[in-house]
Amino acid sequence: MKKNLPSFSIIIPTRNRADNLEETLRRIESITYQGKWEVIIVNNNSADRTDQVVQRFLKRNRHFSLIKEEKEGISFVRNTGIKKSRYNHILFIDDDISVEREILIKFSSALINFPEATAIGGKIVGDFMENRLRYYKLFFKHLSWVFALTERKNDIEQLRYPDLIFSACICLRRNKLGKEMFNTMLGRRYGKFFLGAEDLEFCLRLLYRGHVFIYIGSIVVNHRINNIRFSILYLVKRFIQTGIENKLVEKILYQQNIPFSSWDWNKNNLKDALYCIFHFQDIPARLVQIFQILLFIVGYNLYEVFLKMKK
Repeated sequence: MKKNLPSFSIIIPTRNRADNLEETLRRIESITYQGKWEVIIVNNNSADRTDQVVQRFLKRNRHFSLIKEEKEGISFVRNTGIKKSRYNHILFIDDDISVEREILIKFSSALINFPEATAIGGKIVGDFMENRLRYYKLFFKHLSWVFALTERKNDIEQLRYPDLIFSACICLRRNKLGKEMFNTMLGRRYGKFFLGAEDLEFCLRLLYRGHVFIYIGSIVVNHRINNIRFSILYLVKRFIQTGIENKLVEKILYQQNIPFSSWDWNKNNLKDALYCIFHFQDIPARLVQIFQILLFIVGYNLYEVFLKMKK
């Protein structure tokens, strides 16, 4: 074991996705790295066989440990993982992500090459079930965020406010975070209604405050995409929910004197979509993009209704 290599705490939040988690842990178990590392699975009140799955890995792998977070919500889980981690470099991996054996070697190299970075993120590509990849390319290639996929133009890129790296695969330096944590008003359930966007608010807040975020395209993980993400009902709910989430993110950031308008993103996307349609380019995907923007507007304006419901 080499002393000068960065040490990692891999945090895996999970809730009621035992089958997905098992596949993720199997991939992580194959990691080759000569530095120190640990894997912390944070179980958020799972009612399935999650504990049994994890116990099998605990018996055969000294790197693994299991903790529980009773407060329901991904933000609570992420924050608990940060607090319980032993090492300075915290790597979040979602429970439906497949990693390569060399992932810690690549993150280690990136951390050494960018000592000023608070966060380093990699490329998230889709692992689509059955023949869904062709549907994605035809209809959804301009909506990669719906599937939590990340691919930027450059192989190595420093993010600028208001850019975004998804927390499905992000490495944080705890000594640079200070007291910064995930905002628990997001990434949680309000009754039967779930709001995400905790990684959006986290990333925007830190970027605005001067933290350095680096994207490394050679660090690649696969996001296993469930077919339910292609259902009309899921997409309609997701598009409306995004409008509500972004409105709440705006309000949270505004309270911290951070200017942010999700309308800027949507205005630019709408202009691009209309231009392509008028020029008969990429029509199916652009029509879906316009449909998304319209439902985003609905959700954005339903925010006040949501406030009353969650009370």
